[in-house]
Amino acid sequence: MHARIRLITAIAVFAFAFSVSAAPPVYVPIEQRLTPAQMHDTGLDQLSPTQLSALNAILSSDVSATVKRAHAEAAQENGRAVVEGRIAGRFTGWDTGTVFTLDDGSRWQVTGGSFNTRAVDSPRVTVKPGLLSGWYMHVEGQPVVASVRRAR
Repeated sequence: MHARIRLITAIAVFAFAFSVSAAPPVYVPIEQRLTPAQMHDTGLDQLSPTQLSALNAILSSDVSATVKRAHAEAAQENGRAVVEGRIAGRFTGWDTGTVFTLDDGSRWQVTGGSFNTRAVDSPRVTVKPGLLSGWYMHVEGQPVVASVRRAR
């Protein structure tokens, strides 16, 4: 019984850690963060919808860049930098053992699971270190992430 509880707890911790590391940063538009009084006091209530949209786009890209930079710095401190690139060739999904070669020459092998999708030529990929261990590969435009390791 105790072993089962430990296993369930370990799975829950892993799932939470993975969801935190894989979740994209969430930007909350400025008009949702400020009260009407704050919008008025700062003059932001005078912006046209187009201007407000442009401001939100700028702030959102700054937030994304800051989060990406912080994640990359943390990974480099641990000797595990984020890898970004493109799959060399056609992508149709994976099975356990599938090896992907990226345009930088690095090779990544799927360690478990399978996923099939329509064929895509040279999609962008991001390979990130997990919070606890392992690596996770996200293929742009795909809803799932593959657990991978460096292939020899």
